[in-house]
Amino acid sequence: MNIPDWVVFPDAEWLTLTPEDAGFRGLEWKKAVGACRPAPTNFWGERHAPEDFAAVLTRGGYLVQSWGRAKDYKYQSASVGKAFTHALVGLAVEKLKLNIDEPVCRTWTGAGEFSHAHKHFDNELHRDLTWRHLLEHRAGFAIESGHSWRSGEFPDLPWIREKWSGNPIYDMYSFRQNSNERFYSSGGYVRLGQALTALWGMDIKTVLDREILGKIGIAPDNWYWMSLQEAYQGTDIYPAAPGYGHYADPPYFINGSIVRGGPGWVCMSAEDLARYGLLVATQGIWKGEQLLGGQWLISKSGGNDSTMIGDRITFVAGARIATQSLPDFLWVNDFEEYRFPEHLIDPHVVPGRH
Repeated sequence: MNIPDWVVFPDAEWLTLTPEDAGFRGLEWKKAVGACRPAPTNFWGERHAPEDFAAVLTRGGYLVQSWGRAKDYKYQSASVGKAFTHALVGLAVEKLKLNIDEPVCRTWTGAGEFSHAHKHFDNELHRDLTWRHLLEHRAGFAIESGHSWRSGEFPDLPWIREKWSGNPIYDMYSFRQNSNERFYSSGGYVRLGQALTALWGMDIKTVLDREILGKIGIAPDNWYWMSLQEAYQGTDIYPAAPGYGHYADPPYFINGSIVRGGPGWVCMSAEDLARYGLLVATQGIWKGEQLLGGQWLISKSGGNDSTMIGDRITFVAGARIATQSLPDFLWVNDFEEYRFPEHLIDPHVVPGRH
């Protein structure tokens, strides 16, 4: 990828530009952000102090706009962490020569580690499931919330309803084998996180720190990835949805390594998360080094008004942590496709040289 020469990369601190000097159209930009009244989310009963929210927008490696406690507020960002799990698959392809179209059972079966035998990857339900099936939400897992699952609040589809037992732990298996239809499910990413831990033979947070995050200026101690066990036990993750994490089934340790929350639950500041967004925008290049192939780097939103974005055309990147009432361009659809609105960009302005 050819990165424009006006793109810079932050060191310990971000360089800053005004919106106009970053190339955002003055009047259109003021209309887009002027009516915003950012505030903490109240998603499923989340509790935040009035000042506890954070968001940033950058362009070309320059910090342009921030809201709230962008530098220091850290709170679990729901499904945004799926972008990290996605990157770990890419790292496995590039570093470990993983074939993502190979059945997972050739690497890990989970025998003796799962709560029920019908979950094993080498049985008739799962032996043909590949890494790609899990990665692309095509593995037939249906659970998104233990609370909703117990109450029967999910899409009323025959392939779900006919097998539903109401027990999220028991029902954490593939309900629909050999299907190419995409069905978004955090349950499948629980399995992906477990399988990646077995594949790497270590804490997958350590892999990310070593291969990517440490290289873009995010220190290991500056962020946290909730464990799968914490997600299961976290009765106050979403107070209005008690038992939300009860689909996050064991194993919680694999060969002595902690299993992280593959479906999400990353705790990181908005400024640091925007660094990752810049890496998405540059398709994996940081200061001239290709850290990971661009196809493995995706933008992602989480249900609790959290987002990480990177646009490969305009080089806009940003993040928000549990913040509502911000512009629509700080959101990503479920297919991880992100484009910053072109009408907000002045093509005659080169960021940093205006």
